[in-house]
Amino acid sequence: MLNLYATLINPRSKNQDARNRELVLNYILLGLLTLVALEFVASLFGFLYLRQHYLVFRLLGILAVLVAFSYLYWLARVRQKQRPVAAVIVIFLLLLVSLVVLEWGTVTPTGTLLFGLVIVISGILLGSRYALYAALVSSVILALFEYLKVRGVVVPNLTWTKRPSSMSDIFGFAIIYAIMALILWLYNQQMEQSLWRAQKSEAALSRQKDLLEETVKERTKQLEQAQLEKLQQIYRFAELGRISSALFHDLANHLTTVSLDIEGLGRSQQSDLMKRVQHDIGYIDNIVQRVRLQLRGQGTIERFKVSKEVRTVTKSLSYKLTQMGIKLELDMPVEPIYFTGDAIPFRQIISNLLGNAIEAYSMQPETPKPRIRLTLTNNKSTFTINVQDWGVGISAAKQKKIFEPFYSSKVDGTGIGLFIVKQIVTHDLGGKIAVTSDPKTGTCFYVTLPRSNEER
Repeated sequence: MLNLYATLINPRSKNQDARNRELVLNYILLGLLTLVALEFVASLFGFLYLRQHYLVFRLLGILAVLVAFSYLYWLARVRQKQRPVAAVIVIFLLLLVSLVVLEWGTVTPTGTLLFGLVIVISGILLGSRYALYAALVSSVILALFEYLKVRGVVVPNLTWTKRPSSMSDIFGFAIIYAIMALILWLYNQQMEQSLWRAQKSEAALSRQKDLLEETVKERTKQLEQAQLEKLQQIYRFAELGRISSALFHDLANHLTTVSLDIEGLGRSQQSDLMKRVQHDIGYIDNIVQRVRLQLRGQGTIERFKVSKEVRTVTKSLSYKLTQMGIKLELDMPVEPIYFTGDAIPFRQIISNLLGNAIEAYSMQPETPKPRIRLTLTNNKSTFTINVQDWGVGISAAKQKKIFEPFYSSKVDGTGIGLFIVKQIVTHDLGGKIAVTSDPKTGTCFYVTLPRSNEER
């Protein structure tokens, strides 16, 4: 039964309002086909078994109507031409009722009920506006037939007025009432289902709206919090810049005094120690001057040898490495690598990464034979700097935060070392930085810089 319903009746339109009309139209068409088919069977039985040969023309007429209704059903069901088919059905019913009224008179109750049925069907299948049109046409037909009757043009059969009503009349009226009620019930049932679905969708939309409002509030709160954190970071960077500027200014003044004193002392003593001190003071003075230029937005672009800058930084860290007993292994290619840019930011990268490697052993002092390995690799379009230690590693949770500003796992850390390194590598030099770490095996930082900055 379900398969039969899905094949013959179940609507196929996508629009819900159209589906409601299509369902009623399918029932009306199948009902008309059934009635015509029964009439055809009855006439065929009379022609074949009762030898009523006058029924042959009636059979042909009924067969033509049956074919016409089948074609209309095919148009509505397969070709989805429901609206034109509905209009044809309404016109057919109007003509059929007009014949009934023409035969039995305008005052026949059956004709009045059938006109009412046509008006109801017009409103359901075509729309409320067409129900008004059907009512107007029905009134015009009744008025016209009444006028023709008065003028004597048509003479209806009024014998039914002279006989008393019978149960057959009541049965006929009941059938018309049942058809009207059935059509209205089918349409209203679909409308109620549509209303229920609309109410359900409205309730779901209301819940979704409430959820969306809560989500928006929560997201707005998160954005405000993130914005506040960014503003706090900017303020801290500004404060750090102000303090650094004052610090470098003060440091430069004292460094000048110390440099003059050592220069005077060096005239009387020319020991190796004094020469090294003078070299270190000169190195620090060079850094201070370059940082001053950076604070003014004036960098020093030069072509430098990468391995030389690496050795310069490792030399400044040699005392700390010796003090902690850490062995520094340098693995650099024989062929020199040259890079064009500001040497100070490049030194900051090496200094911060080596400083972090040293700190990894300070937090794990019992490590036997501590060592740090710095590997410089020359590739076709890039060169890489790897700094590997075997000290205390970095957990997976902390690895996601180590490049964030002001995040530090050390008690006395500022939290800007690796942040500055990443900014220099990615923004200033156009490279990439990555890290792999494990609490058991240590940490390795990978810095990849493009050779497009290299002067060849």
